[in-house]
Amino acid sequence: MKVDIKSFIIGVLTTVNLFLLMAFDDHQVESQHKYDIEYIVVADALISAMWADVKTGEPVGAFNFLEEDENKKYVIYKTQKQMGNKEFFKYLKERD
Repeated sequence: MKVDIKSFIIGVLTTVNLFLLMAFDDHQVESQHKYDIEYIVVADALISAMWADVKTGEPVGAFNFLEEDENKKYVIYKTQKQMGNKEFFKYLKERD
């Protein structure tokens, strides 16, 4: 099988063009979620969970498993305000 110069040049130019087009992409993967959740475990007992902003790493709020009152289980870090489940997730939605 003999490869002529014209076919070889077309193949090389196509490959180079493909690499150039791929290089102009910013390659940043968009996160599917806005918050990461970290769990804090002490002596095999789940103590709390912390929500952190994915982009900034800033802690947003926490959940305290040891709190008895359902309306005080969630805490917003900036204001230290305690709240219930619905209020906390409403706050996270509004924060977007």
